[in-house]
Amino acid sequence: PVAMLMLKDDTSVAKTFTGSADIDYRMHFLPELRAHLGLGLDVSDGKQDLYIDKANADSHPHGREGWEKVYKTNKSLNTYLQYLNSFGDMHSIDIMGGYEWQHFYREGSNYYVGLDGYLPQDREWKSENYLVSFFGRINYNLANKYLFTATVRNDGSSRFASDHRWGLFPSFAFAWKISEEGFMRNQRLLSDLKLRLGYGITGQQNIMQGDYPYIPVYSENKDGGYYPVGDEFHSTFRPDAYNKDLKWEETTTYNAGIDFGFMNNRFTGAIDYYYRETNDLINVIEIPAGTNFKNRVVSNIGSMTNTGLEFTINGDVI
Repeated sequence: PVAMLMLKDDTSVAKTFTGSADIDYRMHFLPELRAHLGLGLDVSDGKQDLYIDKANADSHPHGREGWEKVYKTNKSLNTYLQYLNSFGDMHSIDIMGGYEWQHFYREGSNYYVGLDGYLPQDREWKSENYLVSFFGRINYNLANKYLFTATVRNDGSSRFASDHRWGLFPSFAFAWKISEEGFMRNQRLLSDLKLRLGYGITGQQNIMQGDYPYIPVYSENKDGGYYPVGDEFHSTFRPDAYNKDLKWEETTTYNAGIDFGFMNNRFTGAIDYYYRETNDLINVIEIPAGTNFKNRVVSNIGSMTNTGLEFTINGDVI
């Protein structure tokens, strides 16, 4: 332990910038219509220096020195139009449609070599992925008793091949404010009572095998995978396993709930039941040996079902 502390110097320095801007504009010719623009930027640039004295013979008999640099940028753009209006005391509507764009970029390099020149390593890499979305939503309120919501998203991910790149994810919800009905006005027990029903599909594209799981690429082998040419050792490469049929993981959820309140909503609560089914789970699975690929590949395999009952209650005692 003393040698690991005294014979090793590992220092890193990183610079990070994070910024965002939001612009909201209400149209003069149509005050019910507004436009919104959101911009975001996250930049990080870092370097890590390493020095290991060769006196630390147990782990590095030749010693080791070198550095690693990593540069990352995350950019986002979100824009939408929203129209809100009421028509008398019976009808109100909220319509929204927009576009979202995200870009994640990463690059790095490193160089390591023994203090006596043993086994130099020099590596560079770059990676990026995009996520693009079109979305819309409609909210309709009838007499402040019946609430309808419909949403849809069309998401595209660069992590999937063109045949499976886009996923369409709709959702619908209905709420009935029972406490606003005429037959509830003369009772004093409940101050709020609402029934909720919902259905929706969501997608998931986070994978555990890089940004190009559907493209055949070659990766550098780890330590020990070198080919000698004279007195020099050169890195070798082998193909990564890939899956051109990889697609979005989808989760479908059904839910029903009741909200209630007593004593002018001094005590409130909710009861919810949900049923959730996930299909085309994104998993990293083992592949047979001898295929010349790395031994794991990301795939859509398996499904999962969750169901449950939730109960909450809140009280303003004092």
